[in-house]
Amino acid sequence: MRLSQMPFKTLRETPAGVDFPGYAFLLRGRFLEERPGRGRWWLPWGAEVLRRLEDLARQGLVALGGVEVLPRGERAWSAPWQGLAALAAAEIRSYRQLPTLLFTLAAGGQDLPAPRRGLFGGPPAFGAWAFAALRTAEGRDRFLAGLREEWERLLTRLGLHGRWVEAAGGMANGGGAAWLLAWAHPAGEREVVECQACGYAAERAAAVPGWPEAPDEPLEPVQPVATPGATTIADLAAFLHLPPSRTLKAVFYTVEGRVLCLVLRGDRTVDEAKVARLLGGQVPRPSAEEELAQVGAVAGYASPVGLRGVTVWADPSAMRARNLVAGANREGFHLLHVNPGRDFQPDRVVDFARVEEGDPCPHCGEALRLVQAAELARVEALERVGSPYLDEEGKEAQWAAGAGHLNLEAILGAMAEQHHDAEGLCWPAEVAPADVYLLTLGGPGAEEAEGVADDLYRWLREEGWRAIYDDRPERAGVKFKDADLLGVPVRVTVARRGLEAGGVEVKARWEGDTRLVPRDGLGGYLAEVLRGKPNT
Repeated sequence: MRLSQMPFKTLRETPAGVDFPGYAFLLRGRFLEERPGRGRWWLPWGAEVLRRLEDLARQGLVALGGVEVLPRGERAWSAPWQGLAALAAAEIRSYRQLPTLLFTLAAGGQDLPAPRRGLFGGPPAFGAWAFAALRTAEGRDRFLAGLREEWERLLTRLGLHGRWVEAAGGMANGGGAAWLLAWAHPAGEREVVECQACGYAAERAAAVPGWPEAPDEPLEPVQPVATPGATTIADLAAFLHLPPSRTLKAVFYTVEGRVLCLVLRGDRTVDEAKVARLLGGQVPRPSAEEELAQVGAVAGYASPVGLRGVTVWADPSAMRARNLVAGANREGFHLLHVNPGRDFQPDRVVDFARVEEGDPCPHCGEALRLVQAAELARVEALERVGSPYLDEEGKEAQWAAGAGHLNLEAILGAMAEQHHDAEGLCWPAEVAPADVYLLTLGGPGAEEAEGVADDLYRWLREEGWRAIYDDRPERAGVKFKDADLLGVPVRVTVARRGLEAGGVEVKARWEGDTRLVPRDGLGGYLAEVLRGKPNT
């Protein structure tokens, strides 16, 4: 590409409101265009990086035995794996067709909402989607482990060091075990809980604290107490001079016409992502005041004690506490010394509280910490996806399914944040927008240099090197700054001084010095330096 023919010009200043340097360099280098109402457009340099990432993702999935399909036209799927699952279900009839791995490279949504921060989270992202049908759950789990290893190797090649963490099912409502490949960065859209003592790590919506056993104290008799105006946990704790952890919180949702009462310790918060997953993907609706009245609950003074026609779920934070203060379901009153299991019987004990910084690790008991991370990949066992087939004995059996998503746009964003210096981007060689940034300098001898550069540009293309040719009538400083901004691995400068010395000036993006390379030795230099470029 000749830069004189490029309609998209680099920016000297960072657009307002951009906080992270990698994303700023992407915008300044015109890798992408993002404006309100116009969506996201990948411009030539960004499109080339994405194509290179596509090739790497495709190679890995083919090596695992994958078969690529290409969707076209309107799709009724919220994520491409659903279309892949439908294709597999329509075709697989015999054990001889298993295992089957289908994949596609496409944009798709995520079932879990994620805030938009640069290239992390937000609108549907372009990536690789894989769907596997296998004969057994054990085979499916082995495949997912292999997919995790393949994608982790890919990111390591690109100099990105993430980690797989336990995840909330995100590609399939009600799915089975899931993992996401988290890359720690303050712009990341996911919250990850980790224990620095034992290495436990999980997405916040999938994390479970390790609650201590209930204290060894006698169960006191229930006693009503007047609490006028204490309609919140904070008000109640202040009125009775108790910490919020000594209170019981009741939160009400309506699911398919029935009231669901969630009971947890007063200092905890309901994690609605956990609740939706427990409900098989249904998003719960807060109960209306008239619905509370029908089951005997009084807003501001509610508890599970004495309710009728209601389903009660208790969080372990409540079950492992004693003698709590709970609502009396009577205006202006609460109950002292309420104990789960004695004063009310939950229908189910299940974790649905939001994990907080400092909660005990479920494995070793040490304090957990929260970190922001970008989701670069996800794999999931799909428990309720499958189709009948005939086994060797002609009997009907059900295949097991797994799915994965490699988020190429997020990976591109992570590389930009990881690989840059004060001047611009420093792409890993195998995904850079070009191999060579070729430029000429003005001044005496410029005409001869331009002729040599034209010949060199043709030669580079004939030899299979991807080149950006900066043939603009700009000052040397402008060309050098743009070369650094775009992050192309090798810069080749054709100038009178170098030609008189017998070569061209060559500089690797990650090195400080420029060297003189004979024109007939340039191919060997490029092969050596591009193969050996570090990605860390």
